Amino acid sequence: MLVIIPIGAKSDESNLELLSSAIVSLGNIGKHSVKLVSVPSLLEQAEKAAEKLRSACTDVTCVSTEDEFSGGWFIGCNRMWRWTVLHLDSEENSSPWLWMEPDCCPVKADWLDTLANAYQASGKPFMGHVRPTKWKNPDGSTFTKDGDNMLLGNAVYPPMLSRDQNIAPLLTDLGYPDPRSHAPDPWDVYLRWLMFRRGVANSMLLRDHWKTQKYARKEKGQIVFQSCDDEDEIGVIESEAVLIHGCKDGSLHRIIIGVAEEPKKMAAPVPAPVPIRAPALAPTPPVVKSAPRPIQEVQSLPALPLDEQHTKYQKVLQYVLSSGNVRLSDVVAATKVPKKDILAILPKLGYRIKSGGWIDKK
Repeated sequence: MLVIIPIGAKSDESNLELLSSAIVSLGNIGKHSVKLVSVPSLLEQAEKAAEKLRSACTDVTCVSTEDEFSGGWFIGCNRMWRWTVLHLDSEENSSPWLWMEPDCCPVKADWLDTLANAYQASGKPFMGHVRPTKWKNPDGSTFTKDGDNMLLGNAVYPPMLSRDQNIAPLLTDLGYPDPRSHAPDPWDVYLRWLMFRRGVANSMLLRDHWKTQKYARKEKGQIVFQSCDDEDEIGVIESEAVLIHGCKDGSLHRIIIGVAEEPKKMAAPVPAPVPIRAPALAPTPPVVKSAPRPIQEVQSLPALPLDEQHTKYQKVLQYVLSSGNVRLSDVVAATKVPKKDILAILPKLGYRIKSGGWIDKK
């Protein structure tokens, strides 16, 4: 399967580093491929992310759209998605492809193999999260209609979409920069009827939790989150899910990066036999000790048991997310985690220490 990571908005830049770190943390993605599709202004950041991803995938490429695709949501997004469709088809790509925006996050190892196997088994050309299409009333409230469903945009698509005689004319509508000529809806709404006509698989593996934040892992391993619009609205990541879309503050990515880097529990080593000293037959000549080498200080966590390591990550992450602008000294005082451990944890969670000890996202 081919993974497409689009980078087309300034918000994508901050999420991109976290997404690439999360992918790498979960391990090698094997025979699959990754292509980063970037607007020209963010191409440098895309190339840096591509370089990082090559440690988990041998086939990573980066391409510029040669257009900034102004228009924001949803016109700019539609135009970029359409450009990608045409680009892949012009390259004669024959693989199904996953559109994975930077606010997506894989949450399990072997996530891409799992998606690819499920897609092949489904026998359908499209696969992802299906839900009722939401429409707005004049007062801003939303409503749905029976039988009117949509496949949310972060999904798996078949190759050669531009050569589908029914879809091709609508792709033209998605390319106009002028709102007066552009399609009236995002592509996942505008093309929904044609997608369902060809076949859509609703998969629990890929879940969309749009505009969510403050992800946190609970004691039994469940990951919960809040809505960005209503902090009293709490959700839980589905146990079957391997890929989540919609985290807006990077908290889910930081959990995955942190947990993936925790030391694994090892089997207790078999104790070595205690050597028995033979009696000395003659005085042993003195040993001349060489001067000790200076040891370079490395900011890394000691080899702790999994539970203790996980607790430290959680304490630091939850305090930083809930406290806003904080200094390193504040985190030490509030969490009781040693300063040297916090200095090792923060970069792995996507944070850096600025002057004065202030903590900021990378």
